[in-house]
Amino acid sequence: MKILLIQTAFPGDVVLATSLVAELSDRFPTAVIDILVRKGCEEIVADNPRVSRVWTWNKGKGRHAALLALGEELRKHGYDRVYNLQRFFSSGYLSWRSGAPFRSGFSENPFAFSFHHKALHRIPHPLKEGGYLHEVQRNRLLLEDKVYPPRKPELWIGPGDEEKAMSMVGSQPYVVLAPASQWFTKQWHEEGWAELIRNIPDSIVVCLIGGKEDRALCQRLANSRPGSINLSGSLSFKQSAALMKRAWRVYVNDSAPLHLASAVDAPVTAVFCATRPELGFGPLSHDSRVVISEHPCCSPGLHGAQRCKSGHFLCSKGIDAQEVLGDDPTIWSAALALRDSEVETLQTMSGIGQIALLSNSEAVERLLKGIDNEYADTVCLFFSSVEEVQQTFINLPSQVMRILDKSERLPVSLLLSGLKTSQMALSAGLTAIAHSNRHHDVESAVDAQTERHRLPTELALRVPFTPALRTLIRCAGGPLVYVHGKGMKKELNAEHNGRPNVTLIRWTEEGFFTLRKGPDAGQLKPWVDDPLSV
Repeated sequence: MKILLIQTAFPGDVVLATSLVAELSDRFPTAVIDILVRKGCEEIVADNPRVSRVWTWNKGKGRHAALLALGEELRKHGYDRVYNLQRFFSSGYLSWRSGAPFRSGFSENPFAFSFHHKALHRIPHPLKEGGYLHEVQRNRLLLEDKVYPPRKPELWIGPGDEEKAMSMVGSQPYVVLAPASQWFTKQWHEEGWAELIRNIPDSIVVCLIGGKEDRALCQRLANSRPGSINLSGSLSFKQSAALMKRAWRVYVNDSAPLHLASAVDAPVTAVFCATRPELGFGPLSHDSRVVISEHPCCSPGLHGAQRCKSGHFLCSKGIDAQEVLGDDPTIWSAALALRDSEVETLQTMSGIGQIALLSNSEAVERLLKGIDNEYADTVCLFFSSVEEVQQTFINLPSQVMRILDKSERLPVSLLLSGLKTSQMALSAGLTAIAHSNRHHDVESAVDAQTERHRLPTELALRVPFTPALRTLIRCAGGPLVYVHGKGMKKELNAEHNGRPNVTLIRWTEEGFFTLRKGPDAGQLKPWVDDPLSV
């Protein structure tokens, strides 16, 4: 089967379209999937293993002749299915001209009469149970008339993109700001961005990103605070996303960088001025926050407007920098303190252990090499989603997988501790873990048996009392958390140094055990008592 997906709108729309590409790939695993985008957006879907071919349409000079030629090419290609994400004449014409025996699109398209399946594209699209459809959910209606939870878009970032992004900032903690937008009234005002930058601690680097046309704006903002880096026009879409992925936080308008942040699950704060999240273009990251103006003076349309018709632009100027920052400075202060001290004492019921939050495999390896003939009671990896766990580990016990599957119902951050290296799908970021379990030369069967006994074999689930805890751990240097010391099988103190209370559950071959009870412990009790029943 050959499938074509059409999305020739702006870069942010193409990013969101990758969610439907993933859905199509899952629904038709043997199908060849191609995508058509406007020229300039092809990089977004390049290297996507779900996509076989990327068609482009140059919507500049000569666009109409190019449209007719493209229609002929698509017809020759012989597609079986076409999914059209746009609601305009040109995309409708291409869908019809393809001659595909099955064509799906939105009812608002002028060529909707030629579609075999149609969906209503409502902006906003309220739900009976409350809330509004996100754009990725609206697109999903072209596949099936059923509302599913929003699925994040996907970006396939290569090592070269990550290296380029990281070469700009090095190992320093940093935040990313994308202050510009193609639509003026969607853009938070320049004075607000400048005030935000001035309130970010000097020990955190500020990186400003955007297109070449945004360089002047970004340079003025960079000049407002020493040490800021103007990267506008210097990074590709994927390199910008790679930079966001490792940032302590990303600050954006309602624009394409917001959707790049969603694709890499970057922690993001989105500022909405003329538009509103209920239109369907809000953030999808696990750690996301939306700041909305209380003064909707500008056009409430999908793209806002190029000027404020009221003249005062309060929908932008009414948003305060402290409101955008929120609790971030407090979290950063705690995270910086953890990074500076490297090791924090953790009091348990039967002794004292140590916990260190580390940012990369080299730091992990240095710590492990510093342990003389000892192994950690627990070596933990911090994950943000079940999918991330499943991609990293293989052959997890069925009881563990049941817990992980059910944990999506709660705001659960997962803390996997000390699984044997044979259960890991090792990647570059995990080589230090494998090294830690074999950094002593084993020359005899006796020594080998002792070595096996030393390997940690436990798993834990950690349920934060507040999302700030997850942010703190991430900023302090996750994903690796190393815990060393005795007494970890006893219940931990309910609170230590005023840190938020959490529930900590441990899995062993004998079953699950509650180590520490937090506010959400009751919801997890059935899983602990009888995991096979849930």
